[in-house]
Amino acid sequence: RKKTSEDRGENIWESVLSEVSLANQLKDSHLLLLGNKHAGKRTLITQINNEILKIKNKKNLFSSFTALDYGYIDVRDPQDLDLEESLSKLNVWVLDELDQRDLLKKVLKPSFFPNMCCVVCLDVSQPYNIIDDLNKWINLAMDLTSEYIPHLPIEMQDQMRENIVNFIKMYEEPVLDEDGRVLKNVKLTEGEGKEDLMKEIPLPEGVLKVNIGIPLIVVGTKSDVLKTSDNIIFEDSNLEILQKGLRNTCLSYGGTLIYSSAKQIVNLDLIYNYITSRLYKFPFGFKPIIDEKHKIFIPAGFDSLELIEELAKGNSKTLDQIFIKPHGTGGAKEEEIVVEDFSQLLSAQKLKGYLNQTVMSAVTGKDAKDPKKYFKNLIKNPKAPKQFK
Repeated sequence: RKKTSEDRGENIWESVLSEVSLANQLKDSHLLLLGNKHAGKRTLITQINNEILKIKNKKNLFSSFTALDYGYIDVRDPQDLDLEESLSKLNVWVLDELDQRDLLKKVLKPSFFPNMCCVVCLDVSQPYNIIDDLNKWINLAMDLTSEYIPHLPIEMQDQMRENIVNFIKMYEEPVLDEDGRVLKNVKLTEGEGKEDLMKEIPLPEGVLKVNIGIPLIVVGTKSDVLKTSDNIIFEDSNLEILQKGLRNTCLSYGGTLIYSSAKQIVNLDLIYNYITSRLYKFPFGFKPIIDEKHKIFIPAGFDSLELIEELAKGNSKTLDQIFIKPHGTGGAKEEEIVVEDFSQLLSAQKLKGYLNQTVMSAVTGKDAKDPKKYFKNLIKNPKAPKQFK
């Protein structure tokens, strides 16, 4: 029978009611976003917000120029991104400096962790010490999970770790319909008990040696350079060595590897879809990408030691031998998209200079022997430098 206008109307209402019901069920989630300064962390999230969610007038996405930053983006069904209805909120906690980890401990709570994933951003355009940097940030994530997760009920702790194991064991490439929408996993519906059987199979060698209890995603930022640069260090055989090192580390922690460029809008939709699918079990429709050097996508559950060993066969060089940091190179600084008013920033810089001048006067001036007396006099009779007048 052909669908009537009444049928279509009922379908619309069913869809609306379904969305409302889903929104009521979903909890806010948390993204732990780690990486060195200038790795493009804020830019990544801001561009997802602007280009994927199409929210271009949102102010204060991140707070300020601080070692610990906070922002949030909307959670939507990845298969219906055009619907502007937000189902939940993804809180984003950004840390730039390892020695500021105590700042995180002031804001995180054990209750955040069952709905949390960790993203480590690495600048693949400056791959010097990249594996050391990756291990550094993963170790921080491990420290945090080992400190907070034990405060949760034992059953929940076990379930969180089991979820990571089962996700890897149950991984299947998505099956799409003719409209590009994800179908249910065909292989799991072939016979009863198939899912339980897959869960009983032991993990392959080298996979998930360490289970940190939350999903781990490693994002190689600024990957457009790998395609456009004519620098000899980015030749294909060297990039395979780089990929090999990153994939080995990800394999050990059950992590996912994604190359991305916020500048060229590379894999931003994939990253958003993947994060929300891991946190909310939304359908995920992207297949692994292994043959485009600037778009690499190696999901947890896909990789193995055998596949990794196929990379860079015949190339015996190590990462340290290939990617040698030039003297005086501080690394490429991609401008982070932030929302602090420029006049405020200038005022802050002026104030910093003024304070430095004040301290120097206290140390070198006539009150050098008694700084306390100097600051008392300064309060009574402040002398601001010319630029503040």
